[in-house]
Amino acid sequence: MKARRSVTFLYSLKQTETLGLGWLGDLRNARPEIELQEVDAKDLEPFERPQIWEWKRTLLDSRGFQDHFTHDHGTWRRIISFRRIGEVITHVDYASGSGITIRFGDGEFGRIPFGRTPGGDTVFQVRYRTGPGTKANLPADTIVNLTNPVNDAETDLAGVLDAVTNPLPIASGVDPENAEAIKQLAPEAFRAVTFRAVRPEDYAEIAERLLFVQRAGASFRWTGSWLSAFVTADPLGSFQLSPEQRTELANLMDSVRQAGREVFVRNPRFVNIDLEIEICVEPFAYAGQVKARVIEALLGRKGVRPTKGFFHPDNFTFGTPLRRAALEAVIQDVPGVRGVEQMRIRPRGVTGLRDFDELTFEARHDQIIRLQNDPRFPERGSLRIITREEKQT
Repeated sequence: MKARRSVTFLYSLKQTETLGLGWLGDLRNARPEIELQEVDAKDLEPFERPQIWEWKRTLLDSRGFQDHFTHDHGTWRRIISFRRIGEVITHVDYASGSGITIRFGDGEFGRIPFGRTPGGDTVFQVRYRTGPGTKANLPADTIVNLTNPVNDAETDLAGVLDAVTNPLPIASGVDPENAEAIKQLAPEAFRAVTFRAVRPEDYAEIAERLLFVQRAGASFRWTGSWLSAFVTADPLGSFQLSPEQRTELANLMDSVRQAGREVFVRNPRFVNIDLEIEICVEPFAYAGQVKARVIEALLGRKGVRPTKGFFHPDNFTFGTPLRRAALEAVIQDVPGVRGVEQMRIRPRGVTGLRDFDELTFEARHDQIIRLQNDPRFPERGSLRIITREEKQT
């Protein structure tokens, strides 16, 4: 006998992905500002007897015949569409951790949103307020105007404009808890170590449990018929995973992935940069020595007493930008350097050399900046130091 998974009825609220959702009440008993009502499928007007669904914090206490709904964090939307024999097949999946999605019942915990008559469609009118939070709170006697929230041009409220006020302060707006507060106050069950991965963040967090992984990144990609997870690990002290490390990481990901979804382990994507720096040398210093010290400060030193330079692999990981101010500070700390006069930069194989005059050189969430300056591997970035001596007066 084959088991079938129950259908999940979801609807993501527009604009909440960027603006959030309004909440009222005290922090532990706050309720979202959502009103969900069934309307007539033909004229989209409410029924004579209002059919308003009730929001619940969880559907586990709801019966199969009760008009209850809840919400999930995250947004579901179209991932890809195909045209097949005169129809469009659309695949909808989890797309973002931001935003709010309405979740209906499955017939066992909360009613399925089907029509009340056989074969009838169910159409909802949802009204909600995006999240001002505590910004909606006002002191007493602050409101002096009133407009129609549906149509500003309507003047049916003009007769009461002079009488509008709030004799009491408005203090019911509340902001959601931040991530740090949730970690501190969450029940023990939610703070326990988990052994399953659902979101991209879960795959990355589990990969970082391995001792040789400095930081990991993960993303979902549509690979034809389903989403596949791609996990990229930044190993400590190295640019790529060894065969043994890759096998260990792949086995770990395979043991926590969702059924029906593949996981692929990849090496980091590097942004190899060529950097040209022109410095001014103090009159009392030798240009050759200062140049050697600047190169050592940026690239480190090997040998008996090795040191880590500014561009050491462990100083850059996924999404870490190259900050011009930090780079200049390292160079300025070298004895004999009077100042940094000019910098030029290029991502190798992408653009030509240009002036590095912005505050940061950005890297994407799955990219790592690399500058190795190794003659054996010129494709891994290069460094050129140009010195100019300050003349004594």
